[in-house]
This record gives sequence, structure tokens and C-alpha cells, in this order.
Amino acid sequence: MPAAGEEDWWSVLRALDEPGRLGSAVGLEFPSNFDRAATQNRFDQLVKGLSEVFGCPLAGGHGPQEDAARFGVIQIPAEVTHTRDQRSGAGLPLAVMLSNFGALTTCLPYRIRPAPDDSQTPPVHQEDYRRIELVSADLQLRLVPECILDAPYEGPNQWVFGPNRATWFRRFFDYL
Repeated sequence: MPAAGEEDWWSVLRALDEPGRLGSAVGLEFPSNFDRAATQNRFDQLVKGLSEVFGCPLAGGHGPQEDAARFGVIQIPAEVTHTRDQRSGAGLPLAVMLSNFGALTTCLPYRIRPAPDDSQTPPVHQEDYRRIELVSADLQLRLVPECILDAPYEGPNQWVFGPNRATWFRRFFDYL
């Protein structure tokens, strides 16, 4: 699957962003055409593919996650990643997420608590990103770049987030 340019990403995300309504998960947590069984199968295949390319068994689970726009999260242990903390050099685990919308995935370093020095979380190492991207592409999933997901969300469901600064990550991969 070719890498999408920034404008292509905005078109994809806006097209998937169904307006929701108060009291209904449809449009907010999952699209109106959501197929739970097919998404679970896709998630299971993602777990299997990532387990193979990272060389260790990874846990999946059953989705979708309640009150969230994501189906599930796969944690990749620090011992098998190249992603490092910028100050200490310690390895960081990764979180790969599958959205309930449009076969979207993303990945980011996973921290249980903020860094002690308030430093920003580093980007995912190129080698780790490449492996996740290959598995995603093999499964016809779109790995959305972090820079796209960090942009302010300005879609039809802004009312859900209130005065808080919402991002496209929050819209498609986080709790709502």
C-alpha cells in the first residue's frame, strides 16, 4: 500500500468521521457499518503478524474497548524494540492500536507514567515503524502517522470533547 500524502490522510480521516449523537455509540465509538467479527479477525491477524516480526508472542484480546474509538491495543515489550528513551537510552515498549474506523492502525511508545524529567516521548524508531507498517500493509490496514494524529480535531463530533483540545488521535484511537 503506497504511503499517503498529508492531503490524502485528511481526506481519509474526514470521510471516516461520521457524526454521532448523544446517547449512541454509533458514529462516535464505531461506524454505522461496523462488523465486530471481521474487526476481531483483523485484530487477531495483526497480533499474529506483529508477534512474527518482533520475534515474541504478543497478547491480543477481544474488542472493541468500551467507551473508545479503538478496537484494541497490542503491547510490544521494550526488549524487542529499537525505540529508546532520549535521555536514559532505555528501551521503550510500543503500543499498536487498531481503530474501529476504516482499518486504521497507529503506533507509539508506551509509557505507564510520564518521564521523570517531563521530556517528550520519543518517536517510534524507524526500524520498529517499518516492521509495523509492513504487517499493517499485508493486512490492508493503514498505519496513520503520529504527526497526522497529533493535529487538532475539527470534525463534526467536536461537541463530545468540549473545551478540551481534541486531536485526531483522540477521535479514532482513544477513549471518548
